Amino acid sequence: MFIDDGLAVLTGNNLNPRAWTLDLENGLVIQDPEGLLSGAWRQEQTELLAHTTRLEDFRDLETPTAYPLPVRKALKRLSATTLDRLLFRLL
Repeated sequence: MFIDDGLAVLTGNNLNPRAWTLDLENGLVIQDPEGLLSGAWRQEQTELLAHTTRLEDFRDLETPTAYPLPVRKALKRLSATTLDRLLFRLL
């Protein structure tokens, strides 16, 4: 995560239920007051943004109805059992 031109945080933290409840991860804070890394950071940001879609609102997230049919079927079968809760925690 780039905080500004002089500060970045590197971590392996995942944004999923398993990470929030089970994982404790280390992070690295990089301070670059001279701006030696700002060119590389801007290039990385440009490359990342070229392959992403900016979400302006939580409603921009896909819903399960937008998933491909085989995925929807698998999710429906899983939700009919208690396996969906286990899978949710593993993912």
